Amino acid sequence: MQTDVNIVSVDGAEPIDVAFAKNYLRQDHALDDEIITLAISAAREVIEKYCGVSIVDKTLKVQFFDFEEYDLGDDGYISLDLPQGPIKTVESMETVNSEGTATAYSNYTVFGLKNKRVRFEPQYTLDSSGFGVYNLQYTTGFTDVPKGLKIMVAKLLAHNYEVRGVAVYDMSVADIPMSLKDQLKPYRNTFI
Repeated sequence: MQTDVNIVSVDGAEPIDVAFAKNYLRQDHALDDEIITLAISAAREVIEKYCGVSIVDKTLKVQFFDFEEYDLGDDGYISLDLPQGPIKTVESMETVNSEGTATAYSNYTVFGLKNKRVRFEPQYTLDSSGFGVYNLQYTTGFTDVPKGLKIMVAKLLAHNYEVRGVAVYDMSVADIPMSLKDQLKPYRNTFI
């Protein structure tokens, strides 16, 4: 099975504000406020990608497709791990047939405490369309961002602020220093 994650909307505030960031950076002028604002978002986005979580509130639409026979459980149901938790609510699920027509589907169960999963009986057989395509839309994000994640955003921001000769606005996971990666391990969602 494969997934395609699309961000429908980002509704939450950044985990730290400019005043917190400036205090962390020991800055007392407004010259770099715009850079700091962008760098906060960039640091948060990289940490979200590395950890597989949503720090701020978002609505996501995830498409699950190209199912294999082993994706079907012994009981005839499929269980899907929902990426980028913590999941707040599953808003909708739909099936998409081979012609691309989407149909609302409500015969699913959401379970799990920390990492939510959706369990459902497939609407298609493997022979006809690889069990079909399923779209799920849900909201995700921390109700209260853990203090450790806030500090990690500030640390990555500080690191990138100090080396801002390199692009601050277009960071990747490879730009996270190893010392920060070690500190982010408790927040990572890993699925086997």
